[in-house]
Amino acid sequence: MPYIEKLEMKGFKSYGSRKVVVPFSKGFTAIVGANGSGKSNIGDAILFVLGGLSAKAMRATRISDLIFAGTKKEPPAKYAEVTIYFNNEDRGFPVDADEVVIKRRVYPDGRSTYWLNGKRTSRSDILDILSAAMISPEGYNLVLQGDITKFIKMSPVERRMIIDEISGISEYDAKKKKAMEELKQAEENLARVDLLIHEVKKQLDKLEKERNDALRYLDLKEKLEKAKVTLLVGEIKRLEKLIKESEERDKQIEREAKEVENKLKEIVKGIIEKVLHQ
Repeated sequence: MPYIEKLEMKGFKSYGSRKVVVPFSKGFTAIVGANGSGKSNIGDAILFVLGGLSAKAMRATRISDLIFAGTKKEPPAKYAEVTIYFNNEDRGFPVDADEVVIKRRVYPDGRSTYWLNGKRTSRSDILDILSAAMISPEGYNLVLQGDITKFIKMSPVERRMIIDEISGISEYDAKKKKAMEELKQAEENLARVDLLIHEVKKQLDKLEKERNDALRYLDLKEKLEKAKVTLLVGEIKRLEKLIKESEERDKQIEREAKEVENKLKEIVKGIIEKVLHQ
């Protein structure tokens, strides 16, 4: 399981703007000192860097109150920053590195930024990494001041809830509940998809019928156009034949008229000759 190698704090609570480094070792590490020396602030710093959101749990009114407020000799810090170093040689964290470094910084406006192994990231990603090693800022990896007394005074039901949470049962129940809700949502989505598919199929059937009708219309229209062309060609040929026949009749009439005219001329000529000889 990963363990803390060291903790670095800068501008955090009473530690001032200088960087304070607290080394840890595998196993138990005891932090001792006089009252007011800042022992409890180390626990607050760990809770802070792991993504804790409750200012009250870190003994502050607001998250921004964690920033060093300054003294007569030292100005206030511009931000509070805590960096925690985990040994990850057993790959308890899903990170391909022997060391996992998480850093959090908070500004006077309450805005927080996070880093993982030097890369800017989100609180959600930090919590996902911690969850893989069964670590949670809202869990009981950290036992804060007064928690033991509070645990002793709890009712059996409340104590059982905490044990379930520590053992992972409540997390399993929460994941199971979430999975069931997602399954229900998925089933509802499937039902809506089935209705949509049914409606789309009806539309497709309608469109298929309209397509077939359109194809039949285009086919009949094409046949009609061909029939019209055929009729038109036939009519043109018929008219051409009539014109030709009419022209031939006109020529015949002209020939007959010329013949009649020639005969009339001969008759008139003969009459004139007779008259002249008398």
